[in-house]
This record gives sequence, structure tokens and C-alpha cells, in this order.
Amino acid sequence: LLVTSTSGIQRSTDSGATWVPAFTVAGQTFSTLSSGGSRLWAGSGGAGVYASTDGGQSWIPRNAGLPTKDVVALAGSPGNPGRALVSLGASGVYRTTDGGDTWSPVLAASEKVTALGFAPTDSQIVIAGTTSGGGGRILKSTDGGMAFSPVYMNLNGGAWSVALAPNDPQHILVVAYYSMQSTDGGATWGYPGLFGSGVVGFDPASPSNLYFGAASPYGTPVYKSTNGGGTFYAYSP
Repeated sequence: LLVTSTSGIQRSTDSGATWVPAFTVAGQTFSTLSSGGSRLWAGSGGAGVYASTDGGQSWIPRNAGLPTKDVVALAGSPGNPGRALVSLGASGVYRTTDGGDTWSPVLAASEKVTALGFAPTDSQIVIAGTTSGGGGRILKSTDGGMAFSPVYMNLNGGAWSVALAPNDPQHILVVAYYSMQSTDGGATWGYPGLFGSGVVGFDPASPSNLYFGAASPYGTPVYKSTNGGGTFYAYSP
């Protein structure tokens, strides 16, 4: 297991019972971690993008060609290890297809993308959540992140995180102050009963199970759904 923290990337080899430092950059916090098949991606708000091809044992910077190292959101493609997208906030969204050797701009800074996610079973489908003022939008790409179109216009509070089901690229959940969920690829949206900031993820072994790590305003830090995101309840492992 790997997680990001204020002191870098931490590793556990005993299912989370204990943790040890896996990678640090002096004075930097890593806030994004994404698995892109055989390649892991990590992002820091000051150190930029790093990648690992040995399961997180070692990390190398992949910032050549990026205008800044201020990473806001980052996603690697599970079906294409060389492909990734990174949001640099005020500098826009950039895309690589060669493992970070080169990057190309794909979205203007005006979109203010704060969450990114590839479909695990279809690397052509990418979801981006934006934040602007008190709201945001949900954007979708069907060409691997080269072009995006809006699929939801009034995201309350802006996007915190994005998750797509490991068995169904049409099942999308975007965490916002009032989160939104679609089971038809973004044609229609519903409210799954989550509000506030946090991170959501599907269980790869059992896609009907989802976990929500809450930042605020919840009193319980973890919530679980066993019906594909229809409802969530307080969870204590």
C-alpha cells in the first residue's frame, strides 16, 4: 500500500498496520497519487510530477516541459502506462504519452481543473472536474484526454475527486460539496448522498463497494457503499 502525506509518500506491507517512508522531497507535501498500470504517478504542489516503474521503490522527476511544478490534480492511465494528465492550476492541464518525457497542453487554465480520472477499462475515457468560484463543471474526454466536452454544468462547490468503476467506464462519481454520480457515461446525473470534501474510490475486487475518505464536514472519517454508490454509511474497518 502507498499513500501520500505531509511528510511524503508512505508505504505499508502489512495491510496498513504500520507505515514507513517510501519517498520524500525536503519541504514538500505530496497530495496526489495515481496508478497507471505498471507506472505509478505522484504529484506535489511544489516539487511537480514524479513517476515510479518499480512499484514505488524509487521515484524520478518527470517535469521536463511543464511550465510550473504546482500540481493540483494528476491521473495515470491504467491501460496505457505511458499516458498521464496533470493539472497545474493556473497553468492549465498537460498530457504525456511517453511516461513524462514530454508534455503537451490540452486544457486552458480558465477551466481550473481540480480532479482527474481515467476509466480503468477504457483508457480513452477521462473525467475532469473543475472548480470556479462557488461551483464547477464536469468534463469528459473520449480520446484519451486530448479534447474535453462538458457533461455537467452546475457542480456545487467544485470538484474534489473523481472515480470511475473498474468494471464499467459509464459509472462515474465526482466528489463535490454535493457529489454527483452517473451510470450512463454522463448523459444523466444523480445525487448519491455525499456532501463535503474528500476522496472516493471503488473496490477493484468488488466494484459495488465504494469507500469515501471524508475531509469535512463529517465526524466519521470513512464511509462505505455496498450498492454501487446508491447509499453510504459510516464505516469502521
